[in-house]
Amino acid sequence: VALRSSSCALALLAAAPIVACSQCTSGAFADPISVGELKMLLEQRTEVPSGAWPQIQAAHDSYARKAEEFRNGDIEKFQKKSRAATAQSGDAAEQMAQWQALMRDYAELNRKFDAIDEALFNDVAKALESAPQAAEAVEGAKLARRRHALRMGFGRAMMSPSVMADVEQVAYELPVPDGARAGVRQALAGYGRKQTPALREYGDRMQQMYLEFMKAQIAASQAAAARGEAGDQDGAAPIGEGAGQEAWARLGPEITRQRKLLLATNHEASRAVRAALAANPEAQRQFADQWIVASYPGIPDSESSGVPQACLLALRVRSRDV
Repeated sequence: VALRSSSCALALLAAAPIVACSQCTSGAFADPISVGELKMLLEQRTEVPSGAWPQIQAAHDSYARKAEEFRNGDIEKFQKKSRAATAQSGDAAEQMAQWQALMRDYAELNRKFDAIDEALFNDVAKALESAPQAAEAVEGAKLARRRHALRMGFGRAMMSPSVMADVEQVAYELPVPDGARAGVRQALAGYGRKQTPALREYGDRMQQMYLEFMKAQIAASQAAAARGEAGDQDGAAPIGEGAGQEAWARLGPEITRQRKLLLATNHEASRAVRAALAANPEAQRQFADQWIVASYPGIPDSESSGVPQACLLALRVRSRDV
């Protein structure tokens, strides 16, 4: 029994980011963090003593070697396996079993990559023991890195821009006046500890929902074939309108709850950042505008773009005042 073409399209949607690159981790996994990115994450959160950099550089050199070995070993093997699965045709149930196995392998590889990142940040924490609020700064940098990794690969295919938007990233990348930076940091205290596990849970639930929907599609297709119903032009048996509804009834409410939690945390944090920038109207405006761009990437941040100015104005008002 063949899968209906819409189900195959969903399978390819999930597979595309996984097989996107055979020579690097880009697309399937987060690329290894560069020393420049590490420096930026740390300096956004604390003053790094100049004497700590040689130890941090040594820690990153070790990390880079481990990441390269991981990329050239486990990840390369996985990508070859996923390319073979994408090219293979056959019984729908067999294909489903292959995708389930791939997803399990993918999750395991992500756990291994997290462990490599974790070791780096543990070494960085040792190098920064004398820095002010070092533990909080390193934890914040580590959680920011983890959220970035969660948004790659399968997560990138399944998450909407509003869920993927990150208040902390937007705020820390702005040229905030020195006098306001401490207030912004305080406004974002706890953001990573809330948003990171919630983002992971949301991604896991979406992946589970996808697999359950695929199972329902296969079951409906097989049942239709057993009844002798004709297939469509692609050779797939017709699938009832109710396919997947039971899966959504079981998993949908929790997915919706997690999404609302992510959006609520972003909303709360964005308001806190705007309040911290109240004495700096220009910085406050820049943050509000950049948060719109992050949350609604389809709307260009340009008055001359052809997008109705009323739409842009409404979003700006909402981002600042709601």
